[in-house]
Amino acid sequence: MSRKSAQKYKKLFLVTFVAVIVYVVLKYLLPLVLPFVLAYFICRLFYPWALRLWKKTHIPLGICSALCVGLFSLAVVAVIGLAGWYLLTQLGQISGSFSQLGQWMNRTWDQICTFLSTMAGDEDGAVYTALCAWGESIFAKAQEKIPEFLAGAAADFLRGTGKFFVIFVVAAVGSVLLMKNKQRIKRQLLSNIFAREITSLTARIYQVSAGFFRCQLTIIGIIAVILSLGLTLSGSHYGVLLGIIIAFLDALPVIGSGTVLLPWAVFVFLNGSYVKAAVLVILYVLATIVREVLEPRLMGNKLGINEFYMLMATFTGLALFGVWGIFLGPLGMVMILEILKQLEDLYAECG
Repeated sequence: MSRKSAQKYKKLFLVTFVAVIVYVVLKYLLPLVLPFVLAYFICRLFYPWALRLWKKTHIPLGICSALCVGLFSLAVVAVIGLAGWYLLTQLGQISGSFSQLGQWMNRTWDQICTFLSTMAGDEDGAVYTALCAWGESIFAKAQEKIPEFLAGAAADFLRGTGKFFVIFVVAAVGSVLLMKNKQRIKRQLLSNIFAREITSLTARIYQVSAGFFRCQLTIIGIIAVILSLGLTLSGSHYGVLLGIIIAFLDALPVIGSGTVLLPWAVFVFLNGSYVKAAVLVILYVLATIVREVLEPRLMGNKLGINEFYMLMATFTGLALFGVWGIFLGPLGMVMILEILKQLEDLYAECG
């Protein structure tokens, strides 16, 4: 085997090995250390503020750190509380109008059955009767399953909320300790034989993570405003709530805003609301344009990643990690590239 072929196989083995290690870390290790990862990000975000406060007031750095993180925690709890209150209020209004919703669905389904029966040339009404019976059976099953689904969703939500607050409290306390002992930890890290590699990798991960969340929140915020205004002006009683929910769904490549807006447009069109159907289609087009225009520029330019590689990493992440793969896919790609770069530099130094 020639030297060049040996180098190719060696590089292939190295890439495969690093990719497997990164997958194992993201899939199995990250959930165990998630509070401490969040603590690191909070420390990176608020340490300059705590340091500035310490220099101005000469209050111990630990207290300054606790004040900064405490204010941030209060803001997070306040936002979650207001969002939860608004969500419960809207859900209460929606639950009070279930009967009207059922009547609207029956009318809409009757119009769909009539339309399909006419298109099929159903003179004796057999197609219309069969479609109506099929729709009634579906609605009956839905009425049985909806309470079970809502009960299960409520239980999952409560468990998820409790888990979130436990993780958040641990992360907040950990961030204060990190900020308080940052210089000591930095000195210990610099004395480590892998100091340069660790510093470079963590800095790159922070850059990618911060850029990703900044990009997604910006796009979701713009789309939520557009959809909320459009739905409210078109006469929807829950325009703001639906706009926010659809904006978050739009961040999922497999789902997107079209899974809600386009079927909704078809239903209202068949119901005779042609203007509202046109508004829904226009909102879908606007949301798609905003994401297609902003996402490659914000993600690619700020993270220094090719747009095609970003798309490929996102879909690969979805296949490997589910919904969280939207974030873990690009993050894993950056980790693989950065580790390979560090290994190549190490091999070059060793000759």
